[in-house]
Amino acid sequence: MDDSIGASEPVESETPTALAADVAGRPLTLSNVFKYPDGWKDGRYDVADQKQATGIGGLTTSCGDFNQSVLELRLANNFSRFKLEFGESNSSISSDEVLVVRIDTNSQYRDQKSTKLNQIAAFDLPVQKVNALKIIVTLKESTTCGSGTVEAVLMNMVLS
Repeated sequence: MDDSIGASEPVESETPTALAADVAGRPLTLSNVFKYPDGWKDGRYDVADQKQATGIGGLTTSCGDFNQSVLELRLANNFSRFKLEFGESNSSISSDEVLVVRIDTNSQYRDQKSTKLNQIAAFDLPVQKVNALKIIVTLKESTTCGSGTVEAVLMNMVLS
């Protein structure tokens, strides 16, 4: 019997890890995100009156609880505050949809805000004793919801 079957050297995991405390104070990029939807990317976006703002963007067409875009950070209890600004890219296909961003911490609802095209909303939340933080992006449920596509942009995402 060959003893090498099933035995292998450990390899570097491609699974994202929890954020180290040294990311504090600087804007996070997609490489800092534990899990994120396909198609989301780092880039520069025009949002309301901010030109070429650095952020993380992705398309969303989902309404309410159906097929939400979820980005997850693993904080490992290393931080005390979480700040985030968000809005719709000026180049979003639809100008009538309302973008909704919800924050859950440790699988519990924390806060939710919404914004229309040409507006920017912000969170500034305490995150002591938080390991998993989810940013849930969707469109506000309405009679027209789902008829258009919005490019959501997360900007100035900073832990401290």
